[in-house]
Amino acid sequence: MAKEGPHGGSSSAPSASVTGNNFDVFLSFRGSDIRHGFTDVLYRSLVDHGVRTFLDEEELSDGEYIKKQLPESIKLSKIGIPILSEDYASSKPCLRELAQMVQWRKEGRMIIMPVYFLITAWDVEMKDGKGPYADKIAAHQEKGVDPDTIQKWVDVLKEVTSVKGRQLTEYTRQGKFADMMVLKVLNKLRKAELNLSDKFVGIEDHLTELRGMLDTDSSDVRMIVISGIPGIDKTTLAKSLYNDICHHFNGCSFLGNIGETTAEKDLVKLQNQLVSDIIGKGLPKLHSVEEGISFLKHRFSSLKVLILLDDVHKQRQLEALAGSLDRFHSGSRIIITSKHPDVLHIPQGTKIYPVTPIEDDDTLKLFCRYAFANDCPELDYVCDIPNFQLYFRLNKSDILLTRL
Repeated sequence: MAKEGPHGGSSSAPSASVTGNNFDVFLSFRGSDIRHGFTDVLYRSLVDHGVRTFLDEEELSDGEYIKKQLPESIKLSKIGIPILSEDYASSKPCLRELAQMVQWRKEGRMIIMPVYFLITAWDVEMKDGKGPYADKIAAHQEKGVDPDTIQKWVDVLKEVTSVKGRQLTEYTRQGKFADMMVLKVLNKLRKAELNLSDKFVGIEDHLTELRGMLDTDSSDVRMIVISGIPGIDKTTLAKSLYNDICHHFNGCSFLGNIGETTAEKDLVKLQNQLVSDIIGKGLPKLHSVEEGISFLKHRFSSLKVLILLDDVHKQRQLEALAGSLDRFHSGSRIIITSKHPDVLHIPQGTKIYPVTPIEDDDTLKLFCRYAFANDCPELDYVCDIPNFQLYFRLNKSDILLTRL
């Protein structure tokens, strides 16, 4: 069986609508080990905190429908939590799920948060060829699973142990452990996506074009500059694009309102924020811009990252925070917003996307969203609309409209 939550309901069989949804978390586990214990506790805690969670009930995994359904559900999830119990590796469906999650992580499309349930990472890695996981893999081999698949599973199990996980022992309070996992999930989700206004009119047309320019399936490093006059919603557009693609990357960072920041100490502060966002806290602080440039090039060359630099209009800012494309690992994407891209010495191959003033019809829609909370004006106000349109046709800046 499969469950979806919250807001998607639940059922004793997988819902046909699952493939049309996106999930925050995909839970993978061996049902015979922990179905009615820790997994239920964790699932319920995630759902209660508003985390959209797909729960695979492994018992149906051999069904033809499930074979098609689960890989799609993994692809639609931002975070994968494999609950690695003693019997997990005896299940071919579980190993297939884990292989899909590891592949998705390599491509920067998923975060993996392993849980070791009454076992250790040493058991999973099978370093000395002994232990419960080694026995389970040997059993698959004896049952005729082909050598290539066996080797793939061995590699996947080793790979997942390289990711920092959490161990649950017989002395661990499961409810407290589940709460800790939920907090970490929420922090990951909160860190990834940016808050933004829902008032931007015509944004989908822009996003479609920008997605094509960035093409997250391409392995090259790409940089784009979103340009335009002040108040034309460059930042809202860039943040929307960032939210759309951020889960394809190993690390993400948004640095907002860079503006007039040119003092060395302030640029170093931004460099430290960039490091903290993508690599994590606890690293020694940078003390100079040049030290930061060297450090970023060294550390980011092995990570597929997404960076959004908002309101850049000084060359020193660009040098300190992005610089040349060869600083970054393949597949990385850098988004910049700027009022003055012409004064930046941007790397060769960088694409500039100009945001043009909104059209009259979109001006009316934007006004109505702020005035009436919908796209259509109240009938009594229709006669006043031409006066608003005339004013904004002359000004061509939607920020003036939102501040009236």
